[in-house]
Amino acid sequence: MKGPAFFVLLISAVSALLYVLFGLLLGVILGEVNLGSTGLAALQAGIFALLSPVLVGVVAAVYLLSIRTFLGRVSDIREVYRMLAYACSAMILAWVPVLNALAFTYVLMVLMGIAVKTVYKVPTLTAVVICLVGFVPVALAFIWVQAALAGLLFG
Repeated sequence: MKGPAFFVLLISAVSALLYVLFGLLLGVILGEVNLGSTGLAALQAGIFALLSPVLVGVVAAVYLLSIRTFLGRVSDIREVYRMLAYACSAMILAWVPVLNALAFTYVLMVLMGIAVKTVYKVPTLTAVVICLVGFVPVALAFIWVQAALAGLLFG
């Protein structure tokens, strides 16, 4: 599991760096560079990058529950983690304000749907249902975390 975890860490670190640089560039363009909020954003991005392999593990556990609910004991956490980790390559776009939600949905619905359909050789509708059941709780948690972090950053 070292390879997929390192891949997630690498993707998250690049995305975090781009997020901080974009924030600095936007602050310079608008003439409102605030080192306090920039430092807090950098801290948030760094913590997210460091915790991303663990967060992917939590999401993989949710998807594993969904897979086992609909297909039985056909998989283990390592296999689902590997599928999800490599699907997270699209999260390189997470630093772009609007594209982060689209990339999140693309990873968890489209790429994981393709992975579930291919690995478990199930019909497309079954793969969509499995991914949707896994996506809903993860998306709600994502929205809650984004709202909490926005409150932390913007008071």
